[in-house]
Amino acid sequence: MHLRNTMITLNSYGFTTQLRHSLLMVFILLTSLNAKQFAQSSNLFKRNTRPSIECLKNDRFYRDPHRLVHKIWTNTECSRYFLCLDGDVFEFKCSEGLLFDVVRQICDFKQNVDNCDITAEKQIPKPLLEKGGCKDKTHLSCADGTCLPSEYFCDGSIDCPDESDEGWCDMDNDPNAAISCDMRKCHLPDCFCSKDGTQIPGQLSPNMVPQMITLTFGKQWKLY
Repeated sequence: MHLRNTMITLNSYGFTTQLRHSLLMVFILLTSLNAKQFAQSSNLFKRNTRPSIECLKNDRFYRDPHRLVHKIWTNTECSRYFLCLDGDVFEFKCSEGLLFDVVRQICDFKQNVDNCDITAEKQIPKPLLEKGGCKDKTHLSCADGTCLPSEYFCDGSIDCPDESDEGWCDMDNDPNAAISCDMRKCHLPDCFCSKDGTQIPGQLSPNMVPQMITLTFGKQWKLY
């Protein structure tokens, strides 16, 4: 499939900017193109060669750091965003009527975007966890040294003053994630055998994996 047609197809399904970008990266890998070649081959992604647009190497979308102050909140400026790939900066633009939310990394309706003045997503520091030296062994340390109960980390609610308890919650850094264990003894959900979740515990064949379906009913139900 042509890259341009791929992008149009993704747009037609209403995917978020971040999801479209992720799907496009998969498409690039499948077609043996690197991100730089992809951006250069599609007229939907305009290469920006202006020296004022610097490369922010954080693998995230960001705004023009040198945009004019009086244009920050205009629809034109707030709908533009950039991505640095292999040292080159590429410019993107939200669809008509949408603005770019740099925190959520998506294009959204104007009434839902209130960060046109923010250039890049805030970089959240990495928590110290056990290395913070908390006296209470049931506590872990935020990046700034604040000690909190371990269950506060990666629970979906920000508790650390520096927000570090919710900023590093991938499988490699989440202190409350299920531990990796012996595949022959792995019993979900208490451990995992592969990060992507596709490897079957206990090395079972697909036709031997036990399946269970639970049906629950509220008070409003009838038998026919």
